[in-house]
Amino acid sequence: MSRLGRLQSAERAYRTCLVDFPEDSDALTGVGLTLLWRGRYRDAEGFFQQVLELDPNNGQAHSALAYLYARQGRLDDAIAENLV
Repeated sequence: MSRLGRLQSAERAYRTCLVDFPEDSDALTGVGLTLLWRGRYRDAEGFFQQVLELDPNNGQAHSALAYLYARQGRLDDAIAENLV
């Protein structure tokens, strides 16, 4: 199976979890990460923002956003996320 196929399968599994547990930060982060790794930055950012609405101190979401912003060339935003 290709990497893309594995990422799509992982995304489906996380989304399935969200049906029963829509505020599960691990599942939200998982969807965000699969989208990030697939280059779907805008969609991924939305999931990470949802996590931070639920838990403003979630280090994994802040780190993922910092990486996402760096990939987009938004270095000031990336630095700010790492300082949270």
